[in-house]
Amino acid sequence: MSTSDTVGRPERGAALPPSDVALLADMQHSSPAKRRQRLLRLLAAIPLLALAAWAGGEWTWRIQLDQLIGQQAQELRTQSMRLHEVIDRYANAAGVAALHPAIQDVLKFPNDPVRVDRANRYLQEFSRRLDTDVVYVLNEAGVGIAASNWDSPTTFVGIDLSYRPYFKEALGRGHGQFWGIGTTSNRPGYFFAEAMPAESPAGVVVVKLELARISARWQPPANHTVAIDDLGVVLLSSTPDWQYRPLKPLPPDVLARFRSTRQYEGQRLDPIGVQLKRQLTPGTSLVTLGTREESSRAEPMLMKQAPVGQFGWQVVSFTDLSGVRLVVMLARVLSVLATALSLLAILLIIQRRRARKQERTARDALLRAKRELEDKVRERTHELMSANARLRDEVSERARTADALRATQDELVHAGKLAVLGQMAAGITHELNQPLAALRALSENTQLLLERDMRDDALDTVARMAGLVERMAGITGQLRLFARKGTVSLEAASVAPMLDSTSLLLDARIRARDIVVVEHGVSGVAILCDPSRMEQVFVNLLSNAIDALAGVVAPRIDIVVTSNGNRVRIAICDNGPGVPDDIMPRVFDPFVTAKVAGAGLGLGLTISQKILRDIGGSLYARNLPDGGAEFTVDVPAATPQTESLHA
Repeated sequence: MSTSDTVGRPERGAALPPSDVALLADMQHSSPAKRRQRLLRLLAAIPLLALAAWAGGEWTWRIQLDQLIGQQAQELRTQSMRLHEVIDRYANAAGVAALHPAIQDVLKFPNDPVRVDRANRYLQEFSRRLDTDVVYVLNEAGVGIAASNWDSPTTFVGIDLSYRPYFKEALGRGHGQFWGIGTTSNRPGYFFAEAMPAESPAGVVVVKLELARISARWQPPANHTVAIDDLGVVLLSSTPDWQYRPLKPLPPDVLARFRSTRQYEGQRLDPIGVQLKRQLTPGTSLVTLGTREESSRAEPMLMKQAPVGQFGWQVVSFTDLSGVRLVVMLARVLSVLATALSLLAILLIIQRRRARKQERTARDALLRAKRELEDKVRERTHELMSANARLRDEVSERARTADALRATQDELVHAGKLAVLGQMAAGITHELNQPLAALRALSENTQLLLERDMRDDALDTVARMAGLVERMAGITGQLRLFARKGTVSLEAASVAPMLDSTSLLLDARIRARDIVVVEHGVSGVAILCDPSRMEQVFVNLLSNAIDALAGVVAPRIDIVVTSNGNRVRIAICDNGPGVPDDIMPRVFDPFVTAKVAGAGLGLGLTISQKILRDIGGSLYARNLPDGGAEFTVDVPAATPQTESLHA
């Protein structure tokens, strides 16, 4: 062995520095450690995501419920005032009629036909002017002696109404009010009774305002809104089936009193079955409807109550909370998504810092090795300068080789860093732009649907958003597969659904530029591919076609699908300016793009070509003779032969 063979080479059996040994050990065992770290991070992220979903849903539930309670309180105050005004308007009408001489005369001479006719006609005119339903006079025994409906088959003249509570209250206290169903007309109404003045014969004047007239002036909102009496019986209702039904079962003594006063003549008084679930505030609670067994399976509703003047009535609203629950579910999804994105950003920052630390450690080790090598070279050179002049050329050649090797290593390290940055930054930005834009459009659409109470459409939109989130997770996983060769899962997939999904992602951009998209021969064609990766290819190609049509009059994109034996060709053509001649030879190279600065990184076609190669396909590009560009995808057809070949 010549002396020159030992120049620049460590002596056999020499030990490496401890720091370099530790670096090599870390590099050898980093893969299992990284896998354990990823698993621990995943396990730590699960409770964080669950906590975010709970917190977001709870906060949204409280905000939405408070807003709904405020809206219902304002609405009930309005309905209560309106109902009070309608009833209060006629409170003094009976007292006014009692002061008229014709009424006093008919009580003095009830058998005088002339006085009876005068009283009947006065009451008829009085009822017409006040827009009431009927006004009548009862003698001391409670028998009708004059009425505004004297000429009607259901006249109150001659009818004994002494059992009515309003008659007894008027004789005892001077006035009385009562709600009930007319035993003569079978029509419900509110009765105002006023005793005759002290100087007049004993008797009572009664004004009846029927239910239909009060309902016409009340006009409750579209949800379940009712007016109940002091015992909880529904008097007015926006839901016809609830009319004359108590909210809860009535005690036997109350039912007996109703039978004696005939207040709800002919009504069964079946309870609606309001079951209290939780009291939120005074007058506000969560309830269910039906029997106890039915309510255990029913979703709670919001019940809000408001008093109606001094009548002892209440206006009650029952509001379905399905819209609030839908908003809460959407808030939970968005909270989980925001938390997941935040965790991903933190993870990327940590990984970037770790990569920089490893780069610095490797660079320091390389510098130490370089210095040690230079020291040994200098020592060997000093010892051998006088040994042989022929070794000078060899030493010089080795020095140049060492310099070239170091330069190559620096270039490789720099290229590796660019590749990592391209995959982690540019790749994620390029591939996730479209799903994120679709999520934003669908979330705005969901808000509009909820405001219009279109629950089913809103649920469909939320389901689409969940699908886009899953698609984004698949895209981030595929970026990792693009960086290293992995296993591709091939299956038979129809072309039409994949193109439909792509059109959904790009729908906003297509409509914004009034682009006409025409498909030829798409239906019934199936190919052998990885569907999620194939959709990435379609998104990239259609997105480039859309960008190329900027400023084009009557923009158009044609998608032509043709089959030839075991191969399928899918051509995407546009009528734009085409690919510039100087870019066409390099159109599939990374970072090559004809777009303006900031509009794209030039990675879409590179990624698409890589995906197609992995599934046994290819991608071609050419400019059309009449203008525009055509990008053709050539992939295996889904036939028994190709499926068995790739099985």
